[in-house]
Amino acid sequence: MRGQKFLALTLLAASSAVAQVPAAKASIERYAAGTSKDAAVYNGPRTRLAMWIWSDKYVYEAGQSLTLRWTVKSNGDLYPYTVFVYRQNNQTGKKSFFPGGGEEATDINGNTLAQGYQPMQMTDATKAVLIGSGGKFPALTIPNNEFGMHTLVVQLRDYTGSRVIKSSYMKIGVVKGATTIQGDITADRTLTNDTRWDLRGVVYVKNNATLTIEPGTFVVGQPGTTPP
Repeated sequence: MRGQKFLALTLLAASSAVAQVPAAKASIERYAAGTSKDAAVYNGPRTRLAMWIWSDKYVYEAGQSLTLRWTVKSNGDLYPYTVFVYRQNNQTGKKSFFPGGGEEATDINGNTLAQGYQPMQMTDATKAVLIGSGGKFPALTIPNNEFGMHTLVVQLRDYTGSRVIKSSYMKIGVVKGATTIQGDITADRTLTNDTRWDLRGVVYVKNNATLTIEPGTFVVGQPGTTPP
């Protein structure tokens, strides 16, 4: 009896493995020429790629220019990714895709789904400009009347452009200007997300005052103050 159960389980496992072979084979065949089987898993890629992005500042005023850099380490990953770059307004959720700035998803080459996304193999880059002078896209001019927190995103999707595999993020603030806060807050006060609030020294909230901080507000401790 034990032998029969073992045989049945073996046959079941073998049947399951055989059923998955065509799908796994199809997934592997989606790779560019020269891609090894080790670079894939069933129904999708196992990415070996590492990626970071960062901007030249944390907080910008409307009309200023933003430069975005990235470092990419492919680590031999040959999978053809569909690359998307966009800015998202954290307050409204609106996404603006590069290069055109529209809300419809376009890949890094400006193609929509209807036009056909263009997958590409990622190449190594070290502190390279992605958005800005000498980069893939010109410097981003910070929009007016979109104050608060924004997120810059570089997103790698599968070759169809439908499944997100890896994303890198950089959060920035868009403000009208900066205001310094120093000393105690003794009356109700609201820190709005259209301003960068610079703290000088330790600031205490006293006298039962209520301090309200809007979502997407940047509060920055100033270096060199006493106390620090």
